[in-house]
Amino acid sequence: MELAENAIVNTQLRLEKAKKKTVILIAIIILVLITIVLYVQYHKKSKLYKAIVKQTGKAAMTEKALHETISELEQKLQTVKENEIDTPEELLSAEELHPQQSPLSNDKYLDIKMRLESLMLNPQVYTTNNINKDKVAKMIGTNRTYLSYVINDSYGMTFTKFINSMRIKEAVRRLADLKDDIPIKQLATDLGFNSMTTFYSQFVAETGLTPAKYREQSLVMQNKTPYDDNLD
Repeated sequence: MELAENAIVNTQLRLEKAKKKTVILIAIIILVLITIVLYVQYHKKSKLYKAIVKQTGKAAMTEKALHETISELEQKLQTVKENEIDTPEELLSAEELHPQQSPLSNDKYLDIKMRLESLMLNPQVYTTNNINKDKVAKMIGTNRTYLSYVINDSYGMTFTKFINSMRIKEAVRRLADLKDDIPIKQLATDLGFNSMTTFYSQFVAETGLTPAKYREQSLVMQNKTPYDDNLD
């Protein structure tokens, strides 16, 4: 009986050890699977962030290059007017930019738009904290009604959204600059935003990322080597 009882006890001990090993093995397998899933999700999310940064970065650079040609176009238009030459066909596309019941003639419409875009080449204009419609209208020699009409018709947004959009584009350029380590809160103030909430919401709406995440991904991408890009 004693031998039988010892055998039963030993069997139970072996079963308990085997059970513990099985539980540990299952736990390890679950942890490995969770780690793999998290890694895959992180990798996909990281690639998405990089794609967003590349897209917005290229768009900002392209827009900057296009803005630099506005002054030249304005000079050409002025030359055309002075020489009383018919407006080139490319400039007549303004008729498609606003309806026939527009309060502005085609020439006036183009003139206001080009003056506005030339003015926006200077970041000090749209980053001024107290910038408003009346001030901008005065700077380009028109009134607030015509200014509002051109902005709404050409860009599909209000004056406030237009200014904030220009500020966000400037934020994108500065956050992508390796030499510019300005704190994000200070950057928002420098760009003319009265609150961090407005800055963050506008930035996320424009880029799909928070300012901090955009800076992080931008710096990572710029520090990568061509070999790293090939790995992705």
